[in-house]
This record gives sequence, C-alpha cells and structure tokens, in this order.
Amino acid sequence: MSGTTHPGAGCLWPMWDHSEKPDHHYCGGKRLEGQSYCSNHYVKSVRSSEEEKVPFVPHYSYQKKAA
Repeated sequence: MSGTTHPGAGCLWPMWDHSEKPDHHYCGGKRLEGQSYCSNHYVKSVRSSEEEKVPFVPHYSYQKKAA
C-alpha cells in the first residue's frame, strides 16, 4: 500500500477501501494551495451540480467485539 499514516502537510485523501476498516493511510502528496488534497484527488472530490447526489454509507461494520 502506498501513502502515509502521518501526512503532515500532505494530501489527506484516504488510501483504504471503504469496505475495509480504516487503517489511516493517506496519500501524503503535495496539496494544492488552500486545499486538503493533491491535484489528482481534488478533482475526484468535486462533483458537478448535475451529478446524482448519493449518500456515502461505509460497508465496514464498526461493531465492537464482545468481551
């Protein structure tokens, strides 16, 4: 897996699949000025007003294990 767990001033695009438990690896690439993402991920993060709005629902279950 590429990316970093400590992006610092780098791109904050999550690098894990939404069907997986988050592992907190981020792109870490150079951010666009005033943005949270690099140029590649910024383009992916913006939708046009004509695109269908679909709510994000993660596939991973966050249920705690019984003790």
